[in-house]
Amino acid sequence: MEHAVSSPGTRSCCTAGFNLSDGLQATSAFDCTAHNNSGNGISILPGLCSGCTAVDNTIVGMLVLGRADGCYARRNQDGISLSSYSSVANSSADLSTRVQNCQGSRGATGVHVLGTPTDDIVIEGNFLFQNTIGIQIEAGSALVVRNQLSNTTNISAIAGNVIGPTVDASNIATTNSPHANYVF
Repeated sequence: MEHAVSSPGTRSCCTAGFNLSDGLQATSAFDCTAHNNSGNGISILPGLCSGCTAVDNTIVGMLVLGRADGCYARRNQDGISLSSYSSVANSSADLSTRVQNCQGSRGATGVHVLGTPTDDIVIEGNFLFQNTIGIQIEAGSALVVRNQLSNTTNISAIAGNVIGPTVDASNIATTNSPHANYVF
């Protein structure tokens, strides 16, 4: 059994797995892995989560108050969850139950903006596939641009958010927005 990593500060190149609660709690994490934890895989409050991987965690792969960049979440209840003044970019989420440039697939939600008052959320340049919902936004003030989506529902958002146009095979020849979200 691997042990939980829980203390303030920056963590890098660590692994936390098979814990009865959260795997990793820190102010920043770089190139860390969290898997098979009964709580959240990685909790960053506040700070940067970069190059991290969260797989098979019971609740959220990565809970971020800050920025997630270049991360990967797979088969978590939610891939990547954000709260106020946060961003996710260059990441992926898949197989998540719920996820700037992150990757995620096959779950409920790839990127999930929590249903609390939020401000200045940016969801940009992510690859989200095989989720029930690719991007779910339960509060206002989010900017959603340049994502690649292939989910049951690609974007579910309440009013008050700025979402780039959706481009698919039917309109790719006539759309030239640099802010487009691509559906495949």
